[in-house]
Amino acid sequence: MNVERSYASSCLYKFHAMKTDCDSFTVKCYTMKQELHAWYAVYTKAKMEKKVAELLTRKRLENYCPMNVVDKQWSDRRKPDAEPLFTSYVFVRIPESMMGVVRETEGIVNFVYWLGQPAVIHDADIEMIRRFMREHRTAMLEKIPIRQEDTAPATGSSLLYYRGRTPNPGATR
Repeated sequence: MNVERSYASSCLYKFHAMKTDCDSFTVKCYTMKQELHAWYAVYTKAKMEKKVAELLTRKRLENYCPMNVVDKQWSDRRKPDAEPLFTSYVFVRIPESMMGVVRETEGIVNFVYWLGQPAVIHDADIEMIRRFMREHRTAMLEKIPIRQEDTAPATGSSLLYYRGRTPNPGATR
């Protein structure tokens, strides 16, 4: 079998059958560049977290909306219900080239930015949230005001026992 190869953005293969009475045929295949996927937080419209997660799933985009089980009081009964742990936020794991597709999703306002760039969330941090939510069905978030240059414990997965200072966004490095 004779094979011709071309290594450009796509590859062209030409196969010739070993019998002389068979016609040759051509198969064209496109290779995709391997892009790194990263987790990003997207800000959603109010009360749209579940819908956004569903729409991202329909687009076959990996996403995570941590759900918190809370008891809802109805007039005649109490019923457990799932609410998003982080109101107005959904996490999505995509390559940078797919950001436009995510932005076009109904209910998404924009990506969460840090220092002018979409904030990348480490895989270990998402896994830590997942593990915590598996172990604890209910959780309560507490918002804590942070001022510039405050000293606080660093709470990243690999920084669990360190303390750090909040950065001054206007300072040059």
